[in-house]
Amino acid sequence: LIPFDDGYQDLDNIQGRVLPMCRTLDDFRNHIRALSDEEHPFGGVVIDGVGRVDDLVCASIAAEHGKPTVGDIGYGKGGDLVTAKWHKILDSLKDLQLRRNVAIFFISHSHVVKKKDPLTDPYDQYQPNLSKEGTTAVAGWCDEVYFLTTKVWTMEKDAGFGATRTKASGGEMRVLYTEERPGYLA
Repeated sequence: LIPFDDGYQDLDNIQGRVLPMCRTLDDFRNHIRALSDEEHPFGGVVIDGVGRVDDLVCASIAAEHGKPTVGDIGYGKGGDLVTAKWHKILDSLKDLQLRRNVAIFFISHSHVVKKKDPLTDPYDQYQPNLSKEGTTAVAGWCDEVYFLTTKVWTMEKDAGFGATRTKASGGEMRVLYTEERPGYLA
């Protein structure tokens, strides 16, 4: 496990399988380099959370150009630079994968983005909580993308005076989606 936060500490039987916390992009690169160069018993590498990697990619590019954000780099060039830096990271992960025969797993939180489909009205979709360029690069690199959520049901309830309100229930059953649908990227 390559962690970017301490959420893994609640997991059982993970001692000895967690690298030191990544606080910078250089920390992350050093972990990837060490896993690629040194013998280890791991058959897989979990990067928890890839959204933080994306934040560090964007922040490093903005700092290199003396700007507060990549969006402040003129003429859409910031997005191209994010894509290029992501491709370098993904190339190093591919090298690790090939040299050490390990599977690479990314864990990400999600956020809702507005999809503009030319064949229908715009709609909301859950996607990994990365920049647009980060999502495109990472999802394009992965062999599989899954969306994990909990099953929620809604019911209309009488609120009195002819009005209704929607009440949600559920949330106990986890569901793993393996194919993309309008509501989520998978």
